[in-house]
Formats: sequence, C-alpha cells, structure tokens
Amino acid sequence: MSCEQFQKLFDFLDKELGNCDNTRKLTDKFLSENNIKEKEKTLGWLKENGGHYDCEVLANVEEQFE
Repeated sequence: MSCEQFQKLFDFLDKELGNCDNTRKLTDKFLSENNIKEKEKTLGWLKENGGHYDCEVLANVEEQFE
C-alpha cells in the first residue's frame, strides 16, 4: 500500500471506530472496499507493526507515518 492509502485507512478508522472490539473488521472492510491487491500481506505487515486490532492500527501504526 502507498503512504496515501495508509493515510486514508487511518482517516477511515478515525471516523468509523467507536470502542475497540479487538478485531480488525474495519481495517478488513477498508482494504476490501478499496481493492487493495495484497490484502493478506498488508494485514501481516500491520500485525508485525503493532496493528493487531483496529484501535492498535490507529494507536501504534499511524504514528510510524507521522
């Protein structure tokens, strides 16, 4: 994914995420709806970088892009 796509993911999660439910269902939804071709690879990279759940993608991964 490009840096621009990651930023769109973070914006999407920031808007859609209520309480953390310990899933990545919103991240999965974003990747599917935006036709991210290497979805499994992206999910693996997020997990390796602290994004086990949607809330952690925002808390841990987004800071790497700032």
